Amino acid sequence: MRHLVSLLLLLSTLAFASGCANDLDARDGEDVAADALRRCATRGTTLPGIDVSHHNGRIDWDAVDRAGIRFAFVRVSDAMYEDTEFDRNWAEARRVGIVRGVYQYFRPNRDPIAQADLMLRRMGALEDDDLAPVIDVEDDGGLSPATVAARVNQWVDYVRAATGRTPIVYTAYYFWRDEVGDADPRGAPLWIANYGVTCPLVPDAWARWTFFQHTETGRVPGIVGNVDRNWFDGDEADLLALTATDMGPAPSATAVDWWRESDGSYQLRAYPPDGVARVEYLVDGYRIGSASRSAGPGFPARYPRFNVERAGRLFEVRGYDDAGTQVAHGVGSIDSIPGSAVFIRQLGAGLYEIGLERAVSAVAAIEVRADGITLTDSVSGLRRSPRRAVRSSFTRLGLRNFEVRTYDSRGGLRGTLRRSLSLE
Repeated sequence: MRHLVSLLLLLSTLAFASGCANDLDARDGEDVAADALRRCATRGTTLPGIDVSHHNGRIDWDAVDRAGIRFAFVRVSDAMYEDTEFDRNWAEARRVGIVRGVYQYFRPNRDPIAQADLMLRRMGALEDDDLAPVIDVEDDGGLSPATVAARVNQWVDYVRAATGRTPIVYTAYYFWRDEVGDADPRGAPLWIANYGVTCPLVPDAWARWTFFQHTETGRVPGIVGNVDRNWFDGDEADLLALTATDMGPAPSATAVDWWRESDGSYQLRAYPPDGVARVEYLVDGYRIGSASRSAGPGFPARYPRFNVERAGRLFEVRGYDDAGTQVAHGVGSIDSIPGSAVFIRQLGAGLYEIGLERAVSAVAAIEVRADGITLTDSVSGLRRSPRRAVRSSFTRLGLRNFEVRTYDSRGGLRGTLRRSLSLE
């Protein structure tokens, strides 16, 4: 029976690969111009898989295995709402020898780090032959594309650091383009959804797909009713390669800095460790400048001005060596607003400074609270800092919520400003 199943799978795989060139019809509102964005399988071999949740009921995993399914993605939660079948599906997929991966339906209007922590806790330590975790990006939470992209990146970076594996992104072409702003996936493999076609539409941010969800009405023995069916672009060895720990040493902490000129332009600076040849400056995931070491100390660069006034934008510096490998990273929070703009700048590993980029003359001092705890400024030794900035080391990283309280010269409270940033 297994030999017959293997033969049928081989024939279906060949049919899948041979049908690519002819399946370029527009559908579901896609215009013909989009056909140029379709991408077929590239490896010459594909493997069949499924993705499941509690909506699929109680699954007979032995029957699924006998049907020739080679991999399965198992949902752990919808944001903070845990999937009631996860523990069983996760264990059963491994028991029968199906390569498994965990996925989480991501809600960008909820805390990205809290969602990631839930997933990490439920799945436990990954086995050597488990796939990298998946972030399911198909909801914008009513947020702007830049904000969605920044929060996706928070999740991806956090999970990469926790597992040593680059997470996989599940999405659809138009959603990633319109609701995530075609953001840089930062090396994450693509799991694309595009039903009823053989060669799916692939967002500009990727050159190819790794997984392809081609239907939500598939049938598989052992599962009652419809189930999502998928293809993997590659053979068994390619699939297992995705289960390996793929990280080198973590990027070194990099000090970040910027200031606003009178004409509204920004001067950008970075102070990475030796070995960094080039840096890129990004805001909310979008590249706004770059500089090489030859530009001078601090890798100086200039950004003309922001067209949109917004508080709490994610500022990043990525440092690369001569081979183009990222070896350094730093983060901050930048306000592109008039008035008393708050800044949060990374100065080193776990070391940050929080303060006011500009403040009215009536502000004589500030206090900074992190998740309700008042910080002591390590420079002045005071909690109420006359520097209008507070420097502090953090042992608990991840998403932190800050309150900046401003005081006048008589100690009167003038106001409170709130910002959040995922520390690393």
